[in-house]
Amino acid sequence: MTRGGWRWWCAAAVTLGNLVCGFVAAWLALRAARGDGGVAWLAAVSGWVGLGVVLDQIDGPLARRWGVSSEAGKRLDGLADAVTFGAAPGLALAAAGGVWVWWGVAYAAAVWLRLGRVSMETSDAGAYFRGLPCPAAAMAAVGLAWFVAEPGRGPAWLGMLGAAGLCAWLVWVGVRFPRWGGIRASLGWRVFVVVGLAYAGVVAVRVGPPAGMGVAGWLYVAGGVAGWVRGALRRRSLRRSGHDGLGGGDGHLARAGRG
Repeated sequence: MTRGGWRWWCAAAVTLGNLVCGFVAAWLALRAARGDGGVAWLAAVSGWVGLGVVLDQIDGPLARRWGVSSEAGKRLDGLADAVTFGAAPGLALAAAGGVWVWWGVAYAAAVWLRLGRVSMETSDAGAYFRGLPCPAAAMAAVGLAWFVAEPGRGPAWLGMLGAAGLCAWLVWVGVRFPRWGGIRASLGWRVFVVVGLAYAGVVAVRVGPPAGMGVAGWLYVAGGVAGWVRGALRRRSLRRSGHDGLGGGDGHLARAGRG
């Protein structure tokens, strides 16, 4: 449906809210890069990115429910995602300085590449995302920015490994991550999400919002990667079983021929 009417403008306002959240988060990340209370600024970044994640989950379903989906709305949504889930977390990573400037650039570029690829797809149906969805990646990236913001929180190689994983899973579509509908349909995922969010809430209260958001994001990432590994091992086992069965059958026929 073409844009027009108060319903379209309401849905567009939600998307614009996501874009505003990204702009404010990016500005706060630049403040963190100045070294003036960097960790405190990162806490504010996590709050604005988190609000953007919530708004991003509302605008699309709202537009579809009201029948006001449009090409203009999709483009605006893509712009908001590029700022809130790409630029802002990338700047938060870059705020650590040094090599993290380049990791921030790589992360933002990976998000933009994914958004460009998703915009070419004609359908987003299905229970899974092909590749890591940008909102979850943003949550994990903000947590990673908190992890590397101050020395002593962990080894530098671990943070770089996490950044490399985010970039790879954003660009590579071989790993499937469940949509909320798929999570709701699976009791195992439901328990996983409830426990994960509860743990993330405890971490956010005791350590800080960026750490809590990072825990939630990385639990989602770990769940998707673990599912991919489990599926790969299952397929490998099935291939081996088929090969062994074929081999056994050939040997039996050979023995029968010799008899």
